[in-house]
Amino acid sequence: MSALGINVRQWVQERLPKWMRLPGRSGVVARDGTWLLVGLGNPGATYKGTRHNVGFEVIDVLATMESVTVRTKDNKALVGSGEIAGTPVLLTKPQTYMNRSGASVAALMRAYRVPMERVVVVHDDMDVPIATLKLKKSGGHGGHNGLRSLIDVCKTKSFARLKVGVGRPAEGVPVHVHVLTPFDQEDRDKVDDVVADAAGVLVKVVTTGLDRAMNVANNRAK
Repeated sequence: MSALGINVRQWVQERLPKWMRLPGRSGVVARDGTWLLVGLGNPGATYKGTRHNVGFEVIDVLATMESVTVRTKDNKALVGSGEIAGTPVLLTKPQTYMNRSGASVAALMRAYRVPMERVVVVHDDMDVPIATLKLKKSGGHGGHNGLRSLIDVCKTKSFARLKVGVGRPAEGVPVHVHVLTPFDQEDRDKVDDVVADAAGVLVKVVTTGLDRAMNVANNRAK
């Protein structure tokens, strides 16, 4: 409040065009037509380089490609605002840990008025062969806790997801150990390539739409 009892921020917001309003405290501009590109993972150095964090890696590579800095703290996520071929994008990495990702994503969607049809979630997937991509318009959670959280909080399965294959665990290795373990060097080399390809697929989604991007991603290994 100002000395006159006026909420200056609210006063300014109400007089700005809708696309220029600044929700939250981040200072990131909300614009019509914005895509919300979400990489799933766990925060902190402990989880860096693990299979469960390939979603973060894809966002990091895309941010480098498009000169976007992803470090603004907003709605329990790290957020970066930029453009891809003139289309506004928000690159985001929820910091809630994997099994609470939905709370952060739903809050970002509300804050920036991004509809579900312009949300793409990037995540690891054990049922997709290692170093392979699969882009889908919707689907279940398949046992993935990040997707489970998104579906539970957003009350829908209809959001695009870009799956990055991380392979199945070896016999006797629990799933949680597998996904929270770094890749061996051979697989790491393969995954580095596919992470770069995944960033390219996100560019394709934003510039040409989901259908054309699906053709690129899903035919990559054929």
